[in-house]
Amino acid sequence: MVKTKRGKAGAPRISYNGKFETNNAVSHGKVMNAREFGTYANRFGKALGWTVDQLFSDAELATMDSLNYDWLANDWRAANAMQHSLDVSGGSERATYFAGASYYTQGANLGSQDFDRWTYRAGTDIKVLNGLRLGATIAAANTNLEKSFTKVNITDGYAGWWCNEQNDYSILLHMPKYIPWVYNINGVDQYVSPPLGPHRLGNVSGNNSLSNWNYYALLNNGSKQSDENFNYNANFSLNYEIPFVKGLAVKFNYGLTQSSGKTEQVMLPMSLVRNQQGNKLNNHLFTDNTIWDAAVLNRSGSRVSYDNLTTKNQQTNFFITYDRKFGDHNIAAMGSVEKVINGSEKERSYGRTRLREYTTVLP
Repeated sequence: MVKTKRGKAGAPRISYNGKFETNNAVSHGKVMNAREFGTYANRFGKALGWTVDQLFSDAELATMDSLNYDWLANDWRAANAMQHSLDVSGGSERATYFAGASYYTQGANLGSQDFDRWTYRAGTDIKVLNGLRLGATIAAANTNLEKSFTKVNITDGYAGWWCNEQNDYSILLHMPKYIPWVYNINGVDQYVSPPLGPHRLGNVSGNNSLSNWNYYALLNNGSKQSDENFNYNANFSLNYEIPFVKGLAVKFNYGLTQSSGKTEQVMLPMSLVRNQQGNKLNNHLFTDNTIWDAAVLNRSGSRVSYDNLTTKNQQTNFFITYDRKFGDHNIAAMGSVEKVINGSEKERSYGRTRLREYTTVLP
């Protein structure tokens, strides 16, 4: 049961509450290391009839003992959060009041996130006349969020299915540890197009495949999502106990709720490089001797979208109640009328990005 906070008669009372917390994983799922993956891939490939060129060589398997490109560990971190709230209440027998405000902020375990939420609330109960009471409550909340945007839909099944920004974790956890996310080529750090195994390179351009996506390319190229939300509600009530008819009372309630929200998503192109001979004998790994394709700017999933939603709800209630006892008998009755008005308006715009110049900036 949720009970609305109200003021109590007496001297002003001020209270403060603070909460500080850290959110972290106790452990991560157990996955294969680079060497184990290479051995598994070879066994799997032989069963499917892959050629010798498409298998990891003994020399490559030995080298994989020292490879540990852990995509998840490279970005995972503890996320801190804190909340502060301040309340004040008091009043007299004739009128009481309550007011409070709170602030909450939280970081992210993956990517970047700037999240802030403010909430406000105030209320009063006033004895206007004998038998006539007025109640009023006003509350509001304001939320702002800006975070990295790495949303993709990977359907090739190599390192996850139907992935989005909520389960990037799954892709990063299962990414084979022989694949680097970035490699220095001729003095320039370039983001790598992940191969789809020792037998298949995959396309850099396109969408929905692991080979045309790189988590860190999106994380560091300015792709982001921002959300701004504001809502408030106000409730007013009048309760009158009619003095000349014992047991008869009337009550009027009016409530107003209004909210507005704006979401912006920006997904910019990714510049990726591919191991040109990555499906050939003794060329499956990434070394200083790797022959690279020229960097490709993948624009296929790039877009900018805006969503705006505004809602307004009003509810009015009128009650007549009668409750009176006559000796051993009791008579109670209630009649009411209600009026509700709901409305909403939504705007959406969507477009593909068209950038002639693009620069990747590493942190």
